[in-house]
Amino acid sequence: MVTSGNLQRWDLDSIFPGGSKSQELKKFLQNLKVKLENAKKLVEGLDSADYAGWGKFVLDMQNIYDDIRQSSSFIGCVISENVNDEEGHRLDSEIDGYSAEWQQLMTRLEDFALKLPDAEWASFIGAAKLDSIRFFLDEMRDKAKAKMAPELERLALSLAVDGYHAWNRIYDKMAGDLRVDFEENGQTKTISMGQLAAK
Repeated sequence: MVTSGNLQRWDLDSIFPGGSKSQELKKFLQNLKVKLENAKKLVEGLDSADYAGWGKFVLDMQNIYDDIRQSSSFIGCVISENVNDEEGHRLDSEIDGYSAEWQQLMTRLEDFALKLPDAEWASFIGAAKLDSIRFFLDEMRDKAKAKMAPELERLALSLAVDGYHAWNRIYDKMAGDLRVDFEENGQTKTISMGQLAAK
């Protein structure tokens, strides 16, 4: 964190130099897209008896999730720092798309988990060496029991990208565009609502 006057600012260049125009971020997102494509190919070729393949899929999905969270958090900070960063908003939308793809792939894992009887599920966890994330997997399996059929879940997730996620981005952009006149030390400045809240 960098201090500028009395305000603290994130040192975003220490993560991806160049903010939303970072070449490192661009490569990171391209790699994320490839990982998602590979995970999709992997899961489409799996049958329920391939515990090793499903175990690899789980670990790949965990890694992809970490990348989505890192890039999403970074872009959230970039947009918070400059609400008028159009490339930042575009990347935010792109990352939402990757998140939806990840969630759609997770429905495949949920479907696999639901088809296994409890004893076979426990065998899968042990055989795939996933004991360290057993709690997460068991919780995912329990939550999946309350969801729609996998194909309907995938449809809902696909529609969400251009639906409520898009509306949230529009709302955030509009709220970020709001400006007020603020008097400080005898001078009137026009500042954003976020800057006003930090005063």
